[in-house]
Amino acid sequence: MYVTRRLLLLLSDSAEPAPTLVPGNNEALLPCMGGTFIPASLFCDGQRHCPYGEDELDCQREGDGGGNGGVVVTEVEGGRDAGYIFDLTSTTFSSFLSTQPRALVQFYDPMCQTCQDFAYEYSEAATRAANAGLGVTFARVDVTAQPVLKARFAVDKYPKLLLWDSAFSAGVPRQYYKSYGLSAEGLLLWLRKQIMSTV
Repeated sequence: MYVTRRLLLLLSDSAEPAPTLVPGNNEALLPCMGGTFIPASLFCDGQRHCPYGEDELDCQREGDGGGNGGVVVTEVEGGRDAGYIFDLTSTTFSSFLSTQPRALVQFYDPMCQTCQDFAYEYSEAATRAANAGLGVTFARVDVTAQPVLKARFAVDKYPKLLLWDSAFSAGVPRQYYKSYGLSAEGLLLWLRKQIMSTV
């Protein structure tokens, strides 16, 4: 079962930074802009907890007539071990990357059987990366709905995974090599190697 929340990537000059909060016993964290995290229960609770107040922007459920232009965050159930995957569009892509020091983006076609098989592994990797404190934000792009991004990143095989890291030279992403396997374990091994190469 998935729960979604819409978040707008907007900045406010008058916003005061919020402290990084520690999760409760079985509570997952959601990322704020600027690299801080807050417990998921604080999103849409009527009070600003993120540095730019993005936890209170456009808090209506997906499909209930809420605002547009936001990033849909898919919460993978599992309490403290939950992972979060951001669904990006051509409108939100650049803004999203500019707020994440390290982001892994999966470009997929929902009709692709390999992509369907890999969906669980990608969610599992997101959960395990969050629990391990790797500092990687997971996102995905449905290329059938986002042809501009498909063309921009020359996506011709699925799934295609690109890692952006603020430590990479010239902001060029690195592509995941499928020789590591389409598994959570292989993906995490590759991510750790990429992160270590920047230290």
